[in-house]
Amino acid sequence: MVREGVNAVRPGIAAVTARLEAGTLHVEVGRCPNLLAEAQLYRYDEREGGKGEAPLNEHNHALDALRYLVTTLDARHLARPRRSSPSDTLAESSDASVVRQPVRDP
Repeated sequence: MVREGVNAVRPGIAAVTARLEAGTLHVEVGRCPNLLAEAQLYRYDEREGGKGEAPLNEHNHALDALRYLVTTLDARHLARPRRSSPSDTLAESSDASVVRQPVRDP
C-alpha cells in the first residue's frame, strides 16, 4: 500500500530534534556516514541571519529520509487540526456544557 507522506519540514525537524533531545534517537559513530556528513553541512538561510525557519534545500537527502522516518513513526503523536463533524456543531449549538472527547483515527 502506498500512502501520502508527511512532508512538512518544520514539524519534521521538530520531531527529529525532540527524539535526539529525549535520547530516543541515536546515531552511532561510524554508522550512517552520509547522514552524519550531511548534518555537518545542514544550514539555514543566511539572509535571515542563519536563524530562519526553513533550511536551505541542499545537503539534505539523508536528513530528509530521517525526517520522513521519524514523522511516520510519530504520526499519531503529531498535532493535527481537528476535523469537525455535524454532531460537534449540533452539540455546540444545543449545550455548551457537553464535554467532548477528541476523535481518534483507528
